[in-house]
Amino acid sequence: MNGGPKATVGPKPPQIDFVKPADSTKDFSVGSSEPSATELEFGLWDHLITPGGSVQAGVDEDKNFVGADSRRFYIRVRDDSAKGRGFVEADWWTAFTSSPARTPGTVQDDPKSVLTLFEVAGSPGVFTSRGLTLVCDDGDRRIKTNSGISSSDPKLGSQAGLRDDTQSNYRIRRCGMFSFVVASYSPKTSKAKSVTAIVSVFSKSTRRLLPVQVYVVRESKGGAASIAPADLFANDLPATRETYERIGIWLWTAVSAADDANSAVEKVTAPPPSLSYKLCVVDPPPGVNPAKLDKAMVGALGRAFPAIDPNTLRLFFVKDFNFTDLSFKPLGRSFGITPDPAPAAGCTATVDPPDTAGICVVRLDRGDNYTAAHELGHLLTDKSKVRKGKLHPTDLLDTCIDEDHYREASAVTLRVNMNLMNGNGPWKPPQAFADPKRIWNNFDDDMVNQLVKIPSSRFLR
Repeated sequence: MNGGPKATVGPKPPQIDFVKPADSTKDFSVGSSEPSATELEFGLWDHLITPGGSVQAGVDEDKNFVGADSRRFYIRVRDDSAKGRGFVEADWWTAFTSSPARTPGTVQDDPKSVLTLFEVAGSPGVFTSRGLTLVCDDGDRRIKTNSGISSSDPKLGSQAGLRDDTQSNYRIRRCGMFSFVVASYSPKTSKAKSVTAIVSVFSKSTRRLLPVQVYVVRESKGGAASIAPADLFANDLPATRETYERIGIWLWTAVSAADDANSAVEKVTAPPPSLSYKLCVVDPPPGVNPAKLDKAMVGALGRAFPAIDPNTLRLFFVKDFNFTDLSFKPLGRSFGITPDPAPAAGCTATVDPPDTAGICVVRLDRGDNYTAAHELGHLLTDKSKVRKGKLHPTDLLDTCIDEDHYREASAVTLRVNMNLMNGNGPWKPPQAFADPKRIWNNFDDDMVNQLVKIPSSRFLR
């Protein structure tokens, strides 16, 4: 009875997956127990700047802007045949479709820059990468990243320091919020087949839509557009899309049924290879001077070009402003979901006129590509404009506080300037990764968390 053939159990095939840290504030590595990630997200770059105001690119993960990012992730390999080797290598790229095929039209960002995965202490045969991140624009994609490998490592020290995408251990890939991330591992210590893992960027349940009606007002009836649509298609609209795409919100340039049916409204669609942004070029309504726009004229624009519904924002581009209630000339201006309340006693402010709610206006000389995104951000965060209170708990007297912008008194200037909602006006950073396009996941000095407030806005679908 016991002389027959015995069943044998072969080695487990290797496995590969993506992993997120259990606690992004303190877990700067992952091990064998964390569950596989079911979706990935774009990095927030919330740990880019050191307290001294420089880029944080140290070898240690908590001193590395990728390794410390709140939305970092890791690649993990399980391979019993590689137990005790210390490290293995894996490859990763992004794709337009849920496919590991490296063919044109499928692959999105594939620099063929392999990653080193290190064996987890106490878990032989389990290997994990350093922290990784995704980006959605070219400026972020060009920055160099520290490999996270010590120069004193006897086997891997030559890969220490800053790396670009022509070298191994480059830790960034570019994609879109409807893309997929692929990881591949080919065992070198067994004859097992290669294995791959594919995960989506955001899940269907976490993606949101931001509909915005976009208008360019002509300088006069039948005249030239205040801003060339081609300029907006190439600059402002992509910058706005990328800004909100980082947190899973897709810009949809909507055209109302009334505008679509109106032959006097010129409907313009961005030409390939741009995405299909749409906008309307319109004549100024009677009494509206798009070279000297004031608050009453904003109301006239609102009446002439109504929103699809109360939950759809409108964005108007004009030549210039003449807001006499301000002591300065802004680059853009937004008008609240409801008219602003009367200012607190002793504070100077004016109530928005009727028919302006949910409107943003931007002028030709707009400083940078992010003014439109910034103005939309005012309505998405819905912060009050002027209140009476103490700027800091140590203040003895109340003051008039304009809290519609991002305020973080304890932060270095560069970190504040990088925020989409900074109130410091236009500036020209030396590198694109420091553009004013970030949305932070922290409570500012007004106790508003942008990453919580924006996705809960009623203007999203």
